Amino acid sequence: MIKDDFTHQALKRNGFINNKNFYVINNSDSLLKLLVSRKNIDFVLIDSLTMNFRIKANGLNPKLFTTHVQLNQQPIRFYFACSKTTPTKVVDKLKQAFISVEQSGDKQKIMDLWLQKNIGVLRE
Repeated sequence: MIKDDFTHQALKRNGFINNKNFYVINNSDSLLKLLVSRKNIDFVLIDSLTMNFRIKANGLNPKLFTTHVQLNQQPIRFYFACSKTTPTKVVDKLKQAFISVEQSGDKQKIMDLWLQKNIGVLRE
């Protein structure tokens, strides 16, 4: 799993121990390559969007991978990260702009176009 991502933090909160119950890497570029090349790695925790993108980006055969368990049913929530010194007015404008894009349906259109371009599939 990727160091300090949501999954890594969730496992740590639930008592899993680095280098005992799981191994952590610094980026997702290597994740699938390790799964294919190292026999001591049985599975990876990765979302389907990243998985499909990394399969394509690394020129791997999608048939090499199988989804066994879906750990969550809820969509990922998006967040903006701002500096502590960012003026409140700017933060409020960002929030409102994101809500507007989401409510208009443009967020979904952008995501679908990105998926089609980068992964070659439309959202299920």
